[in-house]
Amino acid sequence: MPERITVIIPCRTSDVPTETMESLFAQTYKHLDFITVIDTDAKGQSWARNRGLSIAKFASVVLFSDYDCRWVPDAVECLYTTLHEAQAAEASEWPVGYAYGGYHQMQHGVPALTFGLQPWSWPRLCQSNYISTMSLVDTKRMAEKGCLQFDERLQRLEDWDLWLRCGQRGLAGIGVGKILFETDVKPGVSYGGVSHEEAELQVRRLRGLAAYGGVHGGFNSYGRV
Repeated sequence: MPERITVIIPCRTSDVPTETMESLFAQTYKHLDFITVIDTDAKGQSWARNRGLSIAKFASVVLFSDYDCRWVPDAVECLYTTLHEAQAAEASEWPVGYAYGGYHQMQHGVPALTFGLQPWSWPRLCQSNYISTMSLVDTKRMAEKGCLQFDERLQRLEDWDLWLRCGQRGLAGIGVGKILFETDVKPGVSYGGVSHEEAELQVRRLRGLAAYGGVHGGFNSYGRV
């Protein structure tokens, strides 16, 4: 029997996940369960995702999706196949714990920005985040490494913090290498007054990373803990 995948969708009270749900119902991979967490007290998306994880405590594979993602029809199938093929072929010191894909930020109906098409690289990840929260995770592997939860102290770049924690504890990701969803650019979205630069410094402090100063050899200067 095919493995069931639990999709966790955090929402504020004003969010309507219609397009996201329609695109998920249209997936070629049909064995999906859904958990929508409505953040009625403005505790933040990290809290909502963690709440979803606590509800889905018996799920072995979880997909995170924001409420405004429009997934391509084979997105979940691509993520699931990529993750399990990578785990079956492991032959390095980096076991694989999650799979991610690329996405377009759309403006006026055309792609304005494209993210997430690069292959997984620990040195690159230490420089900046290029991996979306919208990833498929192996909950057992992530939990064993102590990096299944999002840090609720962070108002921005909490996804980068999660992937850095995975890498510091020896867990890699695997990129699909194709666009899996699109989302619209939304001017005026609040990040609690935290700029990207402030958020980046906060994550670097939490993860024990110095301000970016380059990569040494085939390994990065920050190492693993």
